[in-house]
Formats: sequence, structure tokens, C-alpha cells
Amino acid sequence: MRNRTINLRAMRRGATLTEVLMATAIVSVSLIGLVSSWLYMVSSAITTDERAAGYICARTTLERAKINGFFVNMPVTQSSPVPGNSRSRWTTPNLQAVRFFDENLEEMNTTDRQRPPALYARYRVHTLIHFSPPGTYPPGRDDLRIMTITVIAYHNKRNVELARMQTCMVQGGI
Repeated sequence: MRNRTINLRAMRRGATLTEVLMATAIVSVSLIGLVSSWLYMVSSAITTDERAAGYICARTTLERAKINGFFVNMPVTQSSPVPGNSRSRWTTPNLQAVRFFDENLEEMNTTDRQRPPALYARYRVHTLIHFSPPGTYPPGRDDLRIMTITVIAYHNKRNVELARMQTCMVQGGI
């Protein structure tokens, strides 16, 4: 009987090939799950950073528009009203239609002919200005005319919208 227990112990030592393969499969599936979760988290962090940077660029542009005020924006127009639109689109010199920002969120010089910012910028911000047409405010009360400023920030290379903001101003102030 003693010999029989010794033989059973000798047979139970070590792992069989099936056990090793099963353990390897379990560890492999677990590692694949961990790596895919890690990659998803890194991708989410990058996307969040890009959206935050786009928000900062859009917010900077919108604050500049607020500082310029209603009167500064009205006089000179570079484009005409959009035909058939209930609201007119105007672009004024002090609120550029397109601004470019680098990776440090610094605005790039748009007059540089040697290195145009449209090719090298990381972020692109579009500004749209809409004035309420006549008939939407009381006659003789131009001070109640509304100007809506919409700012949209894009990732310049991928052309993905990152942020959109809007504000309204009236000629007469708040």
C-alpha cells in the first residue's frame, strides 16, 4: 500500500500540457482585456484634451467679440447677406471669419505668406455673425437690434468640431 501512495504522488507532480495551455489562454484573455481598456482610456484622455483646447480657443475668440462690442462690428461688412435667409451673415474686420491657433493655443499670424497658418495650425476657429433683420425689432428702436455671434472650433487637420459657443448682444446694451 505504501508503494501505491508513492506512485500516486509521483504522478501528481507538475502540470499537464492541458493545464498549462488553459492557464496560458486565461492569462492571455485577461491581458488582452487590460490592454484594450488601457488603450481606450488613453484615447479618451487625448479626445478630452483636444476638446478642452478647442473650448479655450473658441472662448478666447468669443471674449474678443464681446470686448469689440456691437458698434465696432456693424460698420464695415466684407460679405453680403445670405439670400433667402431670415438672418444675414456678416463678417467684419475686427472679428475675423477664421482664426488659427497653434498647439500652445497661441493665435497664429494670418498674414504670413512664407508659412500660411492654414497648413500648420492645430486648431481653426470660425466666427459667424448674424444681425436680426428689420421687422424683428420695434420700428425706430435700432438699439434693440440683436447681433448673434457663433464661434465654432475645429481640429485643423482632422476637421472635427471640438466646441461651439454662441452669445447675443444688443446695440443698446444690457
